[in-house]
Amino acid sequence: MTTTVEPDLFPFISGTGWWGYRTAAGEVAITCRFEVARRFAEGLAAVQQDWRWGFVAPGGDFRIARRFEEARSFSDGLAAVVLDDRWSLVDPEGAVVIAGEWGETVGDFSEGVATVRRHDADVRVWLIDRAGRRTAVDFEDVGLFSEGLAPTSRNDEHGFIDRSGRIVIPLDYVATWPFSEGLAAVAVSSGEYGFVDHAGRLAIPPRYGRVGPFRGDWPPRSTTAAGGVTSTGRAAG
Repeated sequence: MTTTVEPDLFPFISGTGWWGYRTAAGEVAITCRFEVARRFAEGLAAVQQDWRWGFVAPGGDFRIARRFEEARSFSDGLAAVVLDDRWSLVDPEGAVVIAGEWGETVGDFSEGVATVRRHDADVRVWLIDRAGRRTAVDFEDVGLFSEGLAPTSRNDEHGFIDRSGRIVIPLDYVATWPFSEGLAAVAVSSGEYGFVDHAGRLAIPPRYGRVGPFRGDWPPRSTTAAGGVTSTGRAAG
């Protein structure tokens, strides 16, 4: 898939309550005429106008016409939308690629996989690929896939699965977050955070009170450290 360079445009709300887009320098690039405006993703932004959702290009023109009851940002080449009271997935041309069913919600695609949830007497969850093929999984929640794994949970126990739905890192944690730069943040108890690697080893022991994803060996600051840490657990800066 071709990488899209995102426009340097950011949604903002005017004093009159309408949304538009401006540059990092604060200049208005798309006039405030939307009821809601989401961030640009993969070259398009979901906006609501006249109570219908569509997608605009950086120039402000509608690339996908307003015809949805709800819309989320593009992810992995597809966007989740509500059409005729059903969640579905559309491509950048606005064509429905995967049609949803009544009573289901669809998550964002990442690494070729999304989640589908049905809310009956019991919540049921599937993994779905771009061809619409489903794999039932026995979990209450599945997060975004990153580096081949996704955080998941069942009965308030958290771990990681692969794209087939197989548990790769046991559900031994009270919270988990997506992988970034080979490590994922985990909570072993409330207020005790560390990082695991792809093998499930605690690469950085749980000695932090707050953590974030690694970005170039520099995660957000921890509440128990003076600065960030490197992927080896050493203080950075």
